[in-house]
Amino acid sequence: MSLESIYNFKLLTDKIATGGQPDEEELFFIYQLNYEVVVNLGLSNTEYSVQSEEDFFTERNILYYQIPVLFHEPKEDDLIQFLEIIEKHKEHKLFIHCAANKRVSAFMALY
Repeated sequence: MSLESIYNFKLLTDKIATGGQPDEEELFFIYQLNYEVVVNLGLSNTEYSVQSEEDFFTERNILYYQIPVLFHEPKEDDLIQFLEIIEKHKEHKLFIHCAANKRVSAFMALY
């Protein structure tokens, strides 16, 4: 198993990878590959979310941001917050995900 096992995984650049929701084992691969910032555009407390995800990363000194973007109703403020995070950390290694890499793909296209 590797990052490529994450649903809809895409390596966009040497510093940015995106994907669907990683499972608990895949979270470990993100850590092992020295990602410095994780951005989650998915919702908490869903059947696909990993409840301990934020704790997993923050305990390992990886910056973690969650912007709960509603799939059928993304807000301009969600995008602005996302763009600010990406710009602030553009020199860092980023892993960005949501449930299926659809919200992320749309936001990355706008980036």
